[in-house]
Amino acid sequence: MKAIGWGMFIATVSGLASTSAPAANLCVDTVQALQDALDTAAANGADDTIQIVRGTYAISGNHLIFNSAEAHSINIVGGFAPGCGSRLHNAALTVLDGGDTTQIFNVTTSNDFELHFLTLQHGYISGSSGGVMAVFGNGAASSALLANVIVRDSGSDYGVGGVIFSVAGTVTMQDNLVTGIVSPGGAVYVGGETTVAIHFTNNTIVGNTATSPGAAGMIYLGAGANVPMDASNNILWDNGDVPSLDFINGAVLLTDNDYERIDAAFGAGSSGNVSVDPGFAGNGDFHLRSDSTLLGVGTLIPPGGLTMYDLEGRDRTWNGTVDLGVYERGDEIFGDGYDV
Repeated sequence: MKAIGWGMFIATVSGLASTSAPAANLCVDTVQALQDALDTAAANGADDTIQIVRGTYAISGNHLIFNSAEAHSINIVGGFAPGCGSRLHNAALTVLDGGDTTQIFNVTTSNDFELHFLTLQHGYISGSSGGVMAVFGNGAASSALLANVIVRDSGSDYGVGGVIFSVAGTVTMQDNLVTGIVSPGGAVYVGGETTVAIHFTNNTIVGNTATSPGAAGMIYLGAGANVPMDASNNILWDNGDVPSLDFINGAVLLTDNDYERIDAAFGAGSSGNVSVDPGFAGNGDFHLRSDSTLLGVGTLIPPGGLTMYDLEGRDRTWNGTVDLGVYERGDEIFGDGYDV
């Protein structure tokens, strides 16, 4: 993949039916184009999809900003061919690289903010949480979704080194690989007093490090009282000496997860959870081996639903079953992730 720097802006806009303004599709292939598209989406009065051409994008020193008070959604999607006429459903093909010097995304949203099929790597922030990304809500309609994204090799010298979400609506994390995060307080922080629901499904959280001995957990799921929170089909393994998952005692419904350590009591109705070696392929390869006991044992009906694809574009279910973690064993012959 070629490295792409700041340069020419390429954008296409197509009108689709909307109750307010036409939805906008913005095709980008440089960092400057991506920031320009974020600025456009923040103020154009439309629901926007930013389509990123496959490649590696150096974000170093110029973190991406989205700050919108509009009641419109934004959906940022990787994997597109030049011109954005076709795409591949594979997170590894579109890489945003912070160069170990800068946070990659800083977001304030008033509506739905989504990322799909991207790799976010080498992000770093000093004196604050969210070495890769921070998403803040502006109003009751703010929500966030992170799906089929690789978050890796990033950190912070304060708090959480990966991603943080603080929005008033629902936070959904599906089919994300989080690995190589180093920070005092863990890798992922989801929720706040105003968050109305959290869905955490088919994620693989592995090989992260919390440098503070007082860190509560590698993943934190938290919201106000009586808020539905669930974690299903996740693999939480090899994350040092802290608990794999931290949450308000007894508040999270856990279904069919593999975890190394959870200290809090599970929520009512939790079932199918295990603490076993996942059976990874090894050497940084987090596919499951053919002898893994985690193949085909996940729930097909998690509260937040399943995605259509795994991290590499295979169908998320196979033969009426779903594997734990981000990769589906599936049919290797047809698993190319291609969509016209």
